[in-house]
Amino acid sequence: MHTFTMRILLLLISLISLAATHPTYGVTLPPPPLDPSKPATSPYYPWRSRIASSANHVEKTTLYGLARTAHAQGHPHFATYLQHYLSNTGRDASISPDELMASLPAFRAEVHALAEFKARLAFQSLLMNPALNTISFSSFWHEYETTPEQSWDWFLSLGRFVYSVTGVVRVDETGEAVTVRYKVHVFDFCDWDGERDLIMGQFRFREGELPGLQVVGLAREFKMRGSGEVVVVEGYTPAKGFPKVNG
Repeated sequence: MHTFTMRILLLLISLISLAATHPTYGVTLPPPPLDPSKPATSPYYPWRSRIASSANHVEKTTLYGLARTAHAQGHPHFATYLQHYLSNTGRDASISPDELMASLPAFRAEVHALAEFKARLAFQSLLMNPALNTISFSSFWHEYETTPEQSWDWFLSLGRFVYSVTGVVRVDETGEAVTVRYKVHVFDFCDWDGERDLIMGQFRFREGELPGLQVVGLAREFKMRGSGEVVVVEGYTPAKGFPKVNG
């Protein structure tokens, strides 16, 4: 019992020390906004509302072959999400905003600009409320559309999706050093309701045909979501802003 108590005391001491040397440690960032609603114009495909035919089963097998070909041709995310659709679970699939930003510099620049804008507003709120040393910020969902020129993999995987940034601005005990911490969140409905049509190896991908498998209960739409790693900007001032985005 004595050993257990000593371990607890040592743990508390280490946490206090960490909080003292890292002022932003333990600050919780706001969660992403509530899931957006599907656009009113999105078609509705009731799952398993018709009996599957032998042709439907052949189509599903063919799409698994398309997914393998896509992966071999350098489109791993598209392959993964197509296989997830064909797995027929309807469970959410994860997406990495950090991988997305690495592949799409224009998207990374948009995220950077939005986070800096929200941080500036939060910093101004801190100046008007001297009793506070921390204030959080959260954006609503913003839309971004990928193109084949940016990335064929993400164009096929997502097309159009939404993103948000959430974070905190904190002033240290001296009232001089300001630290910003933020992360980006991404959300999309994987419902294959677009008009993408292309040849991939020996297969042809016609997006408009995929919802038919949902109707016969051989595949299922799902949501895609994910949050990036926390980005830390130390010594922030509105005049200095955020470090420039490379690439």
